[in-house]
Amino acid sequence: MPTVCLRFRFPEQTKVRRLLEACGSILRQAVDYALDHHKTATFSIIQALYASCRAQYPDLPSAWIQSAVRAGAAVVHSFRNRQRRGKTQAERPALRRPFVYVRKDMFKMEWDGRTLTVTFPVTPRDPEAVVLSFRPHHGYARLLDAWKAGKATMGEPTLTPNSIRPSLIYRRRSSG
Repeated sequence: MPTVCLRFRFPEQTKVRRLLEACGSILRQAVDYALDHHKTATFSIIQALYASCRAQYPDLPSAWIQSAVRAGAAVVHSFRNRQRRGKTQAERPALRRPFVYVRKDMFKMEWDGRTLTVTFPVTPRDPEAVVLSFRPHHGYARLLDAWKAGKATMGEPTLTPNSIRPSLIYRRRSSG
């Protein structure tokens, strides 16, 4: 079992909704820019859009802007692969809901055996970071126990308006 994606739903929170409204707008700009200028490299899209996004959202930390642009580049990359394989006839990808990747240094996960607590700030020195608590079912609890025991590492979670999806990457067993 190399990688497992977990999904935790939570009730809508104002801070998360506002963050994802801004990130969703940046994501759409990144997708439009990438398709119009035939770009897929995250760096070149960030380089082209960062100044305008910074001016448009002066209070949004640069880490969230870069994560939203990176999500847009991933959407375009996936869409182009589907086009190449003939799995879509659309000219542009349909963005159903905004999402953003949460960098590993921006969030903290704690597992005590019963409750998973995910904490991430919206701004760098946010006095009230977003704290989400979950009581996962036994299948997820088993996977989180393996993560706590060091048998897996945590990947970057994907944040949507009402869910967070961390992935667990299992380490290979050493042959001995």
